[in-house]
Amino acid sequence: MSQLIVAWMPEDPRRTGLEMMSGVIDKLTGGFSAGVGFRIARVCRRCGSDAHGKPQVMMGDGSTATTHVSLSRAGGLVLVAATNAGPVGVDIEAAGAADFHHHADVVLHDEERPCDDPTRMWVRKESVLKATGHGLTIDPRSIRVSAPDRRPELLIWPAGEEMTGPAQMFDLAMPEGYSAALTVLIGERPEIVVTGSATAAG
Repeated sequence: MSQLIVAWMPEDPRRTGLEMMSGVIDKLTGGFSAGVGFRIARVCRRCGSDAHGKPQVMMGDGSTATTHVSLSRAGGLVLVAATNAGPVGVDIEAAGAADFHHHADVVLHDEERPCDDPTRMWVRKESVLKATGHGLTIDPRSIRVSAPDRRPELLIWPAGEEMTGPAQMFDLAMPEGYSAALTVLIGERPEIVVTGSATAAG
């Protein structure tokens, strides 16, 4: 079974996002025990820019590593995931972040209904969009996920948009006041190892 490591930590102004991602990658890989260094680059799937886009782990020889990583920030917490299983995306938001008047108009699919926990719906969608690397270049309304009180699941993905594998989705139990979700694109559900007080359900 593939392993996926998730870590959450308080925001530390002395550490960059790259440093935090590197630390979780080291935990997953044992520091790339083969002795080959790595760096984390960003690549936009739409325009090819390295100034933004999904983070990618690059080996010292310039090749793309089999390790995948994702990072999200909200309200003083940082959430990082790393895995060799497949492309991964995480999203964390402060509770109530998506609880605004026009939420249904900008977030919900035609087959989704307003609910008591719109932030849970939002982090599930964001985790998928981060895993695929599309980000908000895809309209969240074109994606349908399960209701907050149901097992996390991607139900509808827009036709014509690439997805490299089945989406395995998990809710992450975070400190009070936060909602978080994770999606990894892989056929089988991985073993999730969470550092901190979070747990995975899905």
